[in-house]
Amino acid sequence: MFWLDLGVSGLQLEKVEYLLEDPSRQDEVPRAPPGATHDEYDFYNHARTVNQPGIEDVLADWKKVVLNYTDGTKMLSVVGNVLVESLVDQKSNTSDVLVDLLQTNKGFLLLKNGFNASDLSKAIEKYLDKLPNNTRPTWQLTPPLSSRVASRLSSDFVDGLNMIAMLLPGTPITLYGEEIGMADASGIVEHPTRCVMSWSNATNAGFSDSAAPAYPTSNNYETVNVNSEASMAGSSLSVYKELVEARSTPSIMYGTSELAVISNDTVFAFTRIKSGNPGYLVALNTADKEITVSFNKLKHVPEELNVLIKSSNFNISGIRAKSKLNRDSVQLSARGALVATFVPKLE
Repeated sequence: MFWLDLGVSGLQLEKVEYLLEDPSRQDEVPRAPPGATHDEYDFYNHARTVNQPGIEDVLADWKKVVLNYTDGTKMLSVVGNVLVESLVDQKSNTSDVLVDLLQTNKGFLLLKNGFNASDLSKAIEKYLDKLPNNTRPTWQLTPPLSSRVASRLSSDFVDGLNMIAMLLPGTPITLYGEEIGMADASGIVEHPTRCVMSWSNATNAGFSDSAAPAYPTSNNYETVNVNSEASMAGSSLSVYKELVEARSTPSIMYGTSELAVISNDTVFAFTRIKSGNPGYLVALNTADKEITVSFNKLKHVPEELNVLIKSSNFNISGIRAKSKLNRDSVQLSARGALVATFVPKLE
């Protein structure tokens, strides 16, 4: 209530899996993995201090406070490694989640160098299949303390994966810098995502004039920074801004979706459809070569498509914003992605 009184829009809870311990206060059981000693956390199995029964009751009380104290206008979010069962109201027949936003999706971290369209589709579908009833999906390419897309996969996939995270049903959560394609911190650091925001190519990436900043710069700040991308047509930053604008449309906010893997596991695509509104097609070529594909596998896609957004690495001449494409012969550049609109074929 203290923070709600100050006017915050909501509360994000981390580490809720550690809220309760075994009431009997029994010692943890050693599991003694190779290389660990008895004075290290990893030496023990933490079944008695992590994800204990009763966490759902605590969260239910806190959600009730947020709901009643603010007439339902504020939100309660959870991020971390908490078990989904701890977030479900066990006393309800609907199995509703006890928080407004459940930030436990780490599906994109399953993608490794060389991933294909099936890998991407499976990561998305596996997450959606495990979501409790009435839970809004969340899409985060880079959870804190992991590794950024440009370093973990490739800078080529920054825009395409942002398109997917921003336009799938649900709420996208963007780690600062992912909108411009920042790489991991320079040097050897414990948490590579923790680097200063790359505002420019000046000293300390334009973030500070301190002689000894607390955090390092990104590996690519000299070329990938807000200052350079803000004035560059077709940059990752401009792509991200266009995606933000597209999110306000009815088809993206409220429409249904259909996922597809096309052309021998090379192209991942999906549509967003809402009756009476333009449809959206999102497509990412995961292959290292240019490819020509048909989207007739997606049932609502007509013959004519209109290009809305293309990734910054999309280099096929003649394809630009407002270009008209034939559904059955769409060229996609290597690791390129695009968003197109269309008039849906409704059954």
